[in-house]
Amino acid sequence: MKIVHYSHFTGAFNQAWIFPHWRDELTQSGHDFSVINALDIGVGLSRDEYDDYVVRSVTAEHRREPISLFLSSVFSNQMSRRAVQDIRDLGIATVNVTWDDPFLAHRIKEIASAFDVYWVADPWALDTLRSYGANAYFLPSAANPNVFHPHDVEEDIDLSFCGQRYGTRNFYINDLFRRGIDVQLYGVGWLSAEDGGNPNRQQHRLQLGPALRHIAGSLTHKYGRKWARAAVLHRLKKEKIDPELRKRISDHSNPPLPFDEMVRLFSRSKLTLSFNENGHTYLLRDPVSVIKTRDFEAVSSGACHFMRRMPEWQPYLEEDREVLCYDSREELADKVRFYLDPAQDAARARIRKNARERTLREHNWTMRFAELAGELGIKDTKSR
Repeated sequence: MKIVHYSHFTGAFNQAWIFPHWRDELTQSGHDFSVINALDIGVGLSRDEYDDYVVRSVTAEHRREPISLFLSSVFSNQMSRRAVQDIRDLGIATVNVTWDDPFLAHRIKEIASAFDVYWVADPWALDTLRSYGANAYFLPSAANPNVFHPHDVEEDIDLSFCGQRYGTRNFYINDLFRRGIDVQLYGVGWLSAEDGGNPNRQQHRLQLGPALRHIAGSLTHKYGRKWARAAVLHRLKKEKIDPELRKRISDHSNPPLPFDEMVRLFSRSKLTLSFNENGHTYLLRDPVSVIKTRDFEAVSSGACHFMRRMPEWQPYLEEDREVLCYDSREELADKVRFYLDPAQDAARARIRKNARERTLREHNWTMRFAELAGELGIKDTKSR
């Protein structure tokens, strides 16, 4: 299957993941995966200019060798319905996939129904996307088992978290440290200002105009309103952290890891953490929680991994056999202490093994794209 992926790729880490995930695995599986980056022709151009570029590029590539699937990751301000239709008119199946759809649905409303299939990775977003007329199809994330695999290294870290500081992550990390449970942190924002960090990084980058437009758009759909309500609650709460606690957290903070070291971290850690509530919805009685690509990366790497308990995800990972789950700060802390006991070394090893085996069987990208091709009626799904 020949796949062309299109996006406005800035080089940011949250976009570059497609290379060790999609491109590496699908290429090894025998498929042809190439990338068109809108920003190759310049930054800040009009949508029409980017539209013309992608249609020209896809047309030329399709003439060289027929394209089976045009897969984009774009919002309505980045690609028009007209450009999608031009690509469909070439006889190419079209799919768009974005992330955090429950909260960002307003950014894809105009374009969502233009694609043959809208790939939704969060089931919470299905109803909203369908209300826009999109042919929304749920497929969870996955991980490339060729890149995300166990390493034969010493377990020299008790408990780790890899990711930048914001939202629910801050909430749980503060609580664990208050309870005397140290976490090795890898990512932006955890260092205190005194140690050269910027704990308020996101607020410093806030731009008023786009922020107001995002808030206004969020109020037009269910989960956007939940996000907004939680954001207001967070502002009103204004939680204070004593300087001693802030210093302890900073002392356990490390810069973001290079990609290969991040993968090794899953094997070095006896336990790894994930915080699945989106935004500040942990403050609500019914938070919006989703399984993330990082969760699949961890379990594919054979980590003994903590996730929030989410009944809708039970078919994908089995609690206490392949992952460890929690509902509250108290349960998380109790389970961390329990599984760090040397008497639980064998139990952790079993969970690691089961997690790896489950992802090899069910949670890789080759399987996800085969299912997507089936939904689209694409017959060219075999490896070359």
